[in-house]
Amino acid sequence: MLSLATLRPARALGFGFAACVIGGLLLGACESNKNYDERQRFVEANGFIDDEPCVGTCIEYDPPEPLAPRQCADAEAGLEFYGLWNFDGPVASYMYQYSDGSLEYRIPDAGWQPETAALERCSGEGGRVFHLEGGPFEAWGGGLGRTLIDDYSVVGSAPAPGGTIDKISWNCAAPERVAENGKPRTEQRCTGLDLSDWDGISFWAARGPDGQAAIRPMIGDWKGDDDWSYLQDVFGDPEPRQCYRAKECDCTDGKPCSWFSPDSDAGVTADLEGYYCYDPSFDPDPTATDTYDACGVTECRKHADTFEPNPSDTWTNVSVDPRFAESECVEYDYRTGLTDTLCYTPGVNRPPPESDQKCGDHWMSPVRLSREWKFYKVPFGDLLQQGWAKEFAHIDLSNVTTFRFTYGRGWIDYYIDDVSFYRKQCDAADEAE
Repeated sequence: MLSLATLRPARALGFGFAACVIGGLLLGACESNKNYDERQRFVEANGFIDDEPCVGTCIEYDPPEPLAPRQCADAEAGLEFYGLWNFDGPVASYMYQYSDGSLEYRIPDAGWQPETAALERCSGEGGRVFHLEGGPFEAWGGGLGRTLIDDYSVVGSAPAPGGTIDKISWNCAAPERVAENGKPRTEQRCTGLDLSDWDGISFWAARGPDGQAAIRPMIGDWKGDDDWSYLQDVFGDPEPRQCYRAKECDCTDGKPCSWFSPDSDAGVTADLEGYYCYDPSFDPDPTATDTYDACGVTECRKHADTFEPNPSDTWTNVSVDPRFAESECVEYDYRTGLTDTLCYTPGVNRPPPESDQKCGDHWMSPVRLSREWKFYKVPFGDLLQQGWAKEFAHIDLSNVTTFRFTYGRGWIDYYIDDVSFYRKQCDAADEAE
């Protein structure tokens, strides 16, 4: 297994990284701000030369060793699960990824249903896991997740033990679902999972030597969920809302926000025309398979990354974000004195929400990962909001609409498997009571 820096794709090789690897000139540009001491010890223990400017990022290492089957079984003994991801297929179903845009690379980089990796967690069982690495994230980090919103009037909102969310029907939002009795469609059909009878979040995980130790599993309910708020905008639900979304539209990777107009002779589709975070005098032009983060009005009008557009479903094939479809990308001054670059046109849009009205501060608890595979349980009672957006007195476990993992600044190198909700297994005596 190669380390983070040596796996960086050629397209992502900026001047800072090239100088670091070739000439050792820019230590700050490619050094992680996480786990420096541990990475230093790893280099020394494995006999690597210590004069490399990027300590611990130019080495080879092995992935975590598989556990004995008995270890896997003992860790999960006495529990029952409702699965979010088991990663047995070639892609992580219904997973989306997002970031602060400041990174040099991320593998896998797909924003929707990224690839899984062939790797054994339990010896002799084969299988696949989700392996995510990249960085350095220099602003607030990134995350991955999936929406849990569905038409549970059909499939039931209370998950059954041993089941897995392997399909999202989206029937709740189909155009033919006309609101009845004047209720908006989100109140009519779309709901989240009812996790009132479940105890918490569980998952298997490990990390590589370059990755930061912390990862934050989290869930969100309908009150503070930005995905739910997006659906309300798609449906045209009435206001006021429990919370509101803001959308940033600047570049956080130090690149300029540049206009790109495809050359018809280059074979690039016209729908790539727009503003991107890249320098035309230095970076290759965007292509259909290798593009850059959108910025400016292109970012403002972009479809939400959470939901994959589906031409067969009118509601999912929304080509623009309805809340920001008429927005410009401007600097906005909050009442606190902070300034941000946001999608907003005075007199057209509702003003961007202040922090006490903003969506997205979900309920989380940080977990510190080890270099070996380990089973983690996070009780719902341990989850807290971080305090950067609207705060609520408690989470509504009867209507959980989103699940995510998030991470902070620095490098990441995560191995994740079997993400589920868990509870104590009931025996016959318990059920009789």
